[in-house]
Amino acid sequence: MISNYVNGTPSSATADDDNHVRYVYTDGLQTKMWVDLDGDDVVDSGDQVTTYTFGTTKGASAGDSKIGTGHLLQKITYPDSADASDVVTFAYNAQSQEIYNERDHDNRWSPPRSWSRFAMDMKNPPQLA
Repeated sequence: MISNYVNGTPSSATADDDNHVRYVYTDGLQTKMWVDLDGDDVVDSGDQVTTYTFGTTKGASAGDSKIGTGHLLQKITYPDSADASDVVTFAYNAQSQEIYNERDHDNRWSPPRSWSRFAMDMKNPPQLA
């Protein structure tokens, strides 16, 4: 997908026109979304990459999942991540229902509760017309 479309080619590596937004899927799960600022189809240092990590480990402490799976969203790492404050983590009960996320902890934004089971867990990603 190209945002701020002008002619399909970014005018420069830092321009806000013709930004290529790329989605990466692994085993049917969206694992990466990146803004390819120079449109070269290579993750460069200036590109903005959001990483989605799947797979939970069953734990017993507060904030731990009560189920171990490979398909539930475990964390989102944002492009400007310099430390743990730019990472949102999730935990689930035995029925795969979200019971904890960073928003509960420090009021950060988080995706809707159904995101990890529905939008992120797509076997057939949407196709652009």
